[in-house]
Amino acid sequence: MKSLFQYGFTSNFQKEKQNYETHIDALNKKVKCLEMEKKVLENQKSKKNIPKVINLENSKEEDQNFADNDKIERPPLKRIRKSYSLSFKYQAILQYEEKPNFYAVANDLSIHHSMLIRWVSQKEEIVKEIVGKKSLKKRLPGGGKKVTDEDVDNALFDWYQEQRKGFKGVSKWRILKYAKATYKDCNLQFSNNWLNRWMKRHKLSYRRKTTTVILNFDKIVQSCETFYDEITCIWELQQYDLLANFDETSIQLDMPNSKTLSEKGAKSVPVKTTNSQLLKYTVVLGGFSNGVKLPPSVLFAGSGKKLKKTLKSNKVHYFFTESGNMTKSCLQEWFEKVWDPNSKLLDQKKILLLLDGPKCHKELQVNQDMKYFPPNTTSKLQPMDLSINFPFKSKIRAFWEEWIAEAEEKTKSGYFKKPGKQLFLEWVEKAWNLITEETIKNGFSHILREIEDRRSSLDILGEEN
Repeated sequence: MKSLFQYGFTSNFQKEKQNYETHIDALNKKVKCLEMEKKVLENQKSKKNIPKVINLENSKEEDQNFADNDKIERPPLKRIRKSYSLSFKYQAILQYEEKPNFYAVANDLSIHHSMLIRWVSQKEEIVKEIVGKKSLKKRLPGGGKKVTDEDVDNALFDWYQEQRKGFKGVSKWRILKYAKATYKDCNLQFSNNWLNRWMKRHKLSYRRKTTTVILNFDKIVQSCETFYDEITCIWELQQYDLLANFDETSIQLDMPNSKTLSEKGAKSVPVKTTNSQLLKYTVVLGGFSNGVKLPPSVLFAGSGKKLKKTLKSNKVHYFFTESGNMTKSCLQEWFEKVWDPNSKLLDQKKILLLLDGPKCHKELQVNQDMKYFPPNTTSKLQPMDLSINFPFKSKIRAFWEEWIAEAEEKTKSGYFKKPGKQLFLEWVEKAWNLITEETIKNGFSHILREIEDRRSSLDILGEEN
């Protein structure tokens, strides 16, 4: 940055301040004189008999001061570069084609004629970028400042691709550290601004992870295909009418949203909470491939001797276990109270129950045909995981947010009291009522579709033979 002395300023600040004030006063007086002269000239045009009356003798001294102050060197004004979108450039080209005069069109658009000449020469490239798009881009591909070292730029991108092929996370800090260590002799300054430009050039963005990496992904795909083949054979041999599935899913009792509206620049964004993030309830959800839903169930931790007398819910079943998780005895009781009465209501249809592989499921001894999902495939195969658990939890969260917004009772430590078990049962009942039959059917649709495809392919092979 240039110092003030390079622009001709003296070290005496008071003297410079007086010079500037004198300069400003002289400018103001000069403007007033010019305005007076302009009025006189206008009067002379309207009335030619009126002589010219203007006395600028008093302004001679002011003009001298103005001239003296004008010799002072002042810092140049910063040039503000204007940028224009591709759509504006295209409209300018069309306007030039209607009136082929660079200077006239440039004057109408308040731009320099050289810019219009350059845009007309780039017409084909601009049209390719803008036709069929609502483009707000301001540069053509390859425009802007050129890359200082393309070899280093491309080498870093190749390193990034190698890392991502192995599902390795590449943070901004990591790539800057690698670049500084690998290309020490390079003239580039590997800063955050450089990194942002590099990411923009290669169309990269900083993303949150969506799934945990599965190293044996090919094996899981093969397991899914094997499961589809097996269930198709079972379906054909046993002549089942319906598929069924149930699953246990845990729901936190404290569900504050990770984001909220707040003023820009706020240093802290507090949100009401009960500080009971570790407290969870297990909810059992299930349904059939025809869209029929099983009544929901909730598992609470503890013996429940006192709570059994106070809790009341006709449509939601509740059970008590020591840990709050599903056990063999609890699952046996669930079958007797929930599964058996509701499965008998389906007009004696033959049902195949699909289950994941916890120990309590495999030790279950009931009079029901069951098929277990292969390990690590529930996210790909289990109907409850695919279409029901997420919307159900979203509705529970919505109820919790409405409740916490109105909550006022606090504990001794200052946190808001957590919702009671009776209230949670009411939320479960409301949320399950909002899950439609179509949502249940969609969870089973992929399995039924695979069964139908394999049956049709087998029929085609049989006809050919």
